[in-house]
Amino acid sequence: MRLGVGWAAGTSRGVVRGAYTPIDMTASASLPAASPRGSILGTRVVRTEDPALLLGEGRYVADLELPDKLHAVFVGSEQAHGIIRSVHVDDARAMPGVVAVWTAAELGVAAHHGFVKVHDDFARPPLAQDRVRFVGEPVAVVFAHSYAEGEDAAQVVWVEIDPLPAHIDAERALAPEAAAIFPAHGSNQALAIADTHRVDVAIGADVVVRGRYVNQRVNVAPMEPDSFAAAPAPDGRITVWPSTQMPHLLQGQLAGALGWDPSEIHVITPQVGGGFGGKAGCHPEYVVVTKAAREFGRPVVWVPTRSSDMTSLPHSRGQIQYAELGCTHDGTFTGLRVRLVGDAGGYPTIGAFLPGGTRRMAQGTYRIPAIQFDVMVAVTNTTPMGAYRGAGRPEATALLERLVDQAAHELGIDPIELRERNFLGDEVFPYRTLMGATYDSGRYTLPLRTAAAEIGYATLRSEQAARRERGDRVVLGIGVAAYVEVTAGGDGGEFASVEIHDDGAVTVYVGTSAHGQGHQTSYAMLISAQTGIPIDQIRLVDGDTDRVRRGGGTGGSRSLQLGGSAVHRATEVLVDSARNLAARLLEADVADVVVDLESGTIGVAGVPASALSWAELATRSREQDATVLSGEFVFEQDGATFPFGAHIAVVEVDLDTGRVTLLRHVAVDDCGTVLNPLLVEGQQHGGIAAGVGQALFEEVRYDEDGNPITSNFADYALPSAAELPSFEVHSTQTPTPLNPLGAKGIGEASTIGSTPAVQNAVIDAVAHLGILHLDMPCTPQRVWAAVRAAEAGRPPSPWREPPSVFGQPEEIGAAEQAGIDAAEGI
Repeated sequence: MRLGVGWAAGTSRGVVRGAYTPIDMTASASLPAASPRGSILGTRVVRTEDPALLLGEGRYVADLELPDKLHAVFVGSEQAHGIIRSVHVDDARAMPGVVAVWTAAELGVAAHHGFVKVHDDFARPPLAQDRVRFVGEPVAVVFAHSYAEGEDAAQVVWVEIDPLPAHIDAERALAPEAAAIFPAHGSNQALAIADTHRVDVAIGADVVVRGRYVNQRVNVAPMEPDSFAAAPAPDGRITVWPSTQMPHLLQGQLAGALGWDPSEIHVITPQVGGGFGGKAGCHPEYVVVTKAAREFGRPVVWVPTRSSDMTSLPHSRGQIQYAELGCTHDGTFTGLRVRLVGDAGGYPTIGAFLPGGTRRMAQGTYRIPAIQFDVMVAVTNTTPMGAYRGAGRPEATALLERLVDQAAHELGIDPIELRERNFLGDEVFPYRTLMGATYDSGRYTLPLRTAAAEIGYATLRSEQAARRERGDRVVLGIGVAAYVEVTAGGDGGEFASVEIHDDGAVTVYVGTSAHGQGHQTSYAMLISAQTGIPIDQIRLVDGDTDRVRRGGGTGGSRSLQLGGSAVHRATEVLVDSARNLAARLLEADVADVVVDLESGTIGVAGVPASALSWAELATRSREQDATVLSGEFVFEQDGATFPFGAHIAVVEVDLDTGRVTLLRHVAVDDCGTVLNPLLVEGQQHGGIAAGVGQALFEEVRYDEDGNPITSNFADYALPSAAELPSFEVHSTQTPTPLNPLGAKGIGEASTIGSTPAVQNAVIDAVAHLGILHLDMPCTPQRVWAAVRAAEAGRPPSPWREPPSVFGQPEEIGAAEQAGIDAAEGI
């Protein structure tokens, strides 16, 4: 299952303003930069939130003790597409332990748009009405005293459906003859973007490199399935406990779906076992369970099985990319043209906008003088698409780095040399790309050279050549990838409040929502650095819409740069208040009052005997001023930040079996100033594992009728530690000028860099046979088939002409741009 260790990242807009200062290129490329003397920042602090989880003291949705609770078990459609004639529930209602069985008629909730609206026609009812559009779409729900009783009753619900043709393939769904999945919409086109600026990549080019790349559909597969509980509260409200990444966002969306005021819903997020983008927004099951808790006047809990979760939780990726890169003979890039077909699934929502994020990051780390990028997104009879670790940005890097590596092979130029010839220079930042993004800071050559040195690149190339010369049947491949991504995009800032209690302990309230990233440790370090209070006396409160008055949640690698900056600024406010109080109590000038970080006291400089502890100050503030000693701040950042880096993977490929073995993986990521190297390394390890999974193992597949054939971990190849080597992770540090910490996101960066590095390594291993491309996942069967064809003189072609589905050039509309911006936040 997914492992997310370290702190998270997310989205946002807003910041500390100021002129950009070029970064000193002589700065160290090693792990943390030197911290101020005595400061905790930049040191390897062990996570303080882990002991409770390791001892089993954490409570997830399934662990909640809710007296007299009912279990909700949803009945999913067994047809991918069809007209509902009747839903037979009488037998289920008569089963032991069953309290009620609802269809759409009993639920009485109108169709709505979940996370974000793509088009009015695509509203989704929480329980299917009139027709079904993918296998697993809920058509009924059983409420029972126990899960087992609910599951037994769900098995006897049967649905009469007149089958309709199922459209599984996005390109075929866009064909003129394909029947519309939403008849009122008139076609299966969910979203279209066609650049007004047209590019002929042949102009000025000596060579045009072309590739058709499939970025396959994958499952989010968090450790904890998507889960939800709701119960009536004594004050008349409904309290809900969701396994979500964004509690405040969910409060508003859930209220909107039910037609309630947000104040009627109290969201409390318990421990969340991973999110990765899939647990953002309002899911249909949440609406049903919340409505049921009010109707029945008792708690209702929904915890799906793994198989159910793998067909109901949004999938992600799912792009077909037709890419063309113009190059001169010396490797200079002259132009890029991309035509992308995306898959939105059965109900287009945030996933339909992710190709727009791919488009926005199409320039990557390179000087490219002209870019045309057209997008067409289709409705298909499959699980709806959403975000997954990177949300559009991994697809952009995979596309570009695959194309650059293919160009290196076709031009006969070393992959590292070709990249360095075309990198944006260190002097250009801040830099506005042709796609409209403004890169805040960057040093793209440094991570690549660092990775090459760490892995021993020249030695590996020599070994590769020697194996080929000997005719070895186990060959070596070296894959290179450079990337830049966007974090904290499309955001409205973050809230933090820091309070000191009478015993000197601290509670910090933050609008982010932790689910494995290390927020408690990170925020405590920031507070301790200004107050001297030990981090084990600092407690984090998040995920509670009553106790934290606003928040953007966690997604898009936003948490440290926004939530952390808010904590940093709120602590500054707290310290200022404490210094003023201490000056009054000590009858001193406030300018003479300082914080002693070693003793954790505040007093007059040079007079330690009279210094006051934080506990004394908190008590005096409460007793004399009737106020809590605290500070709060809403931090807004002036735009997104852009982490970057380089990954190099080394694989062996057995030409007789197609088996791929990952031998080494070196990651050099730059997330700005590193607060805690241990947390960064954890995120790097988790991110690489996710990237390797997509490159070598994972793929959601359907049969021709739309039945999922990878809906459990026996059929869906999620890698374990046994398939992975020990990763070699490093950091360079290029601070951003956009926040006081200099921090950028890290939660998704290593996924973005690792996926194309591993794919490129596999292709590099067999490139001497004339194989220029292999789609992901690079399974033994796929590699073996390509090797057999190549050795027979028929290497697979990397290109075929795209379908005629792309629209006429026009400006991106405001609604489409808003959806693309929202997608950057997850």
